[in-house]
Amino acid sequence: MKTIHKLDSIFAPLDNSLGIVLIISGIAASFHTLSALFLSVVGIFLTFTKSFSTIYFEKKIIKSGILLFGIIPYAKVIDIQDSMKLKLIKKHSGFRMYSRSNRQLDVHSSDFRIILLNSKNNKLVELTKNATQEAAQKEIFNLKTKLNLQICT
Repeated sequence: MKTIHKLDSIFAPLDNSLGIVLIISGIAASFHTLSALFLSVVGIFLTFTKSFSTIYFEKKIIKSGILLFGIIPYAKVIDIQDSMKLKLIKKHSGFRMYSRSNRQLDVHSSDFRIILLNSKNNKLVELTKNATQEAAQKEIFNLKTKLNLQICT
C-alpha cells in the first residue's frame, strides 16, 4: 500500500493564475505563429509542477521530489530505518509581490507538516501537509504505527 501527498507548489502562490493566463494566451496566439505555443508550455509547467512525497508502507521507502508538468516524477528514494523519527512542525510561508504601480500583495499561509528526521535529528524530507493540528496529530500517530517509528518532540 502507498499514499501520495501533494505538498506545495514550487513557485509563488500566484503561479496557477499566471499559468492559466499563459496557457490561454499561448493557444490564442498560436493561430498567428506556432512559436507562441512556447507560452502554453511555460504555463503548463507553472500550473501543474508540484512537490510530493509518496510513502510505501510494505517496502518501507519514501519517494520525495517534484512532479514536473504534473506527470513526470523527479524524486529521491529514502529507505526508512528504525533510528529515524517523525516530527510535527508548524510552517508559515509568506510571499510579497509588487505590481507595476508599486502596489504590494502579501499572501500568507500556515499549515502543519510531518517531517522525517534522521538519527541525528536532521530534517530529511517533508511527508504530509495538514490544515489543522488535530488532523496532523492523527496522521502522525497513523504513520507512527504503520512505519514503526518514534515521534520526536
